[in-house]
Amino acid sequence: MPGTRRTPLQRHGLSYRERMALEWNDDGYYYYPSQEERRAAWERHRDLLLAESDRGWRPQAWWDFDAPGLRIRPPRDPAYVPAGLWEAGALAPEEAAQLEKGWREGIRSLPCTRLVWALHRPRQEKRHVRHMAQR
Repeated sequence: MPGTRRTPLQRHGLSYRERMALEWNDDGYYYYPSQEERRAAWERHRDLLLAESDRGWRPQAWWDFDAPGLRIRPPRDPAYVPAGLWEAGALAPEEAAQLEKGWREGIRSLPCTRLVWALHRPRQEKRHVRHMAQR
């Protein structure tokens, strides 16, 4: 019985290895014979990979090829990547709004920040907060 040949899963003409080389640089310098070929692959698949990235994340190829032209450097701590992209204005408006909403909800859920948020409310609400604090 002849063995079956498995082909790599390809989505939109992009193999798993190609995707990993562009998204995570997983053996990217070894998968593509040169940086020029990796850049060409990024140019071909940029729209697809960026459409699939969200919430402040960018593929490694974006950091390697697009970010330097925008004068954006990746933060040392990966947890700060969304904030760095937001600060640099490199997020789509919907993506920025989604992140801001998540950040606000996270901050408001902290017990020690409820009073701080109350103090940043409009003037008429501040009077109520002051009155409640005096009780």
